[in-house]
Amino acid sequence: MGRRFSRKEVLERLWKTVKLGKPILGAGCSVGLVAKCAEIGGADLIIAYSTGLSRIKGLPTTLFGPMDSNAVTLSMFEELDNVVKETPIIGGVDASDPTRLDLKKLIMKFLDVGFSGIINFPTMGLFGDREPASRYRISRDSQGLGWIREVELMRRAREMGVF
Repeated sequence: MGRRFSRKEVLERLWKTVKLGKPILGAGCSVGLVAKCAEIGGADLIIAYSTGLSRIKGLPTTLFGPMDSNAVTLSMFEELDNVVKETPIIGGVDASDPTRLDLKKLIMKFLDVGFSGIINFPTMGLFGDREPASRYRISRDSQGLGWIREVELMRRAREMGVF
């Protein structure tokens, strides 16, 4: 079983890599085998997010389909943590989830499971200003579940000392 890294520890590790003149490698891993290989290969961060699981299953990637993105990502942690020993595991948080409106509570759920930090994923930023994609983004923005909420998620995480 791995361990949870603090924001300070994650940043120290990343700055050490930068000072050595090496690129920072964040590996998207949705299953234990991929995570273990990424750690052995020198990944600086193991990043779990919901769409990776659909790709592992050979399915098309859907950003906002019928799945509960946060539940899917949270369910990945135990398998990853079982094989990752010395690399921070970061979870992709879906800020646009209308069933989890309390962002602090949502962030805490990821930390309580054991993630060392979060990223904002999936993101409305993937939807551009052109039709028809912009319609979805504009609709989510008008409901308070769009880009501004994603920014708020990351602001709250930073205030809480989360990587």
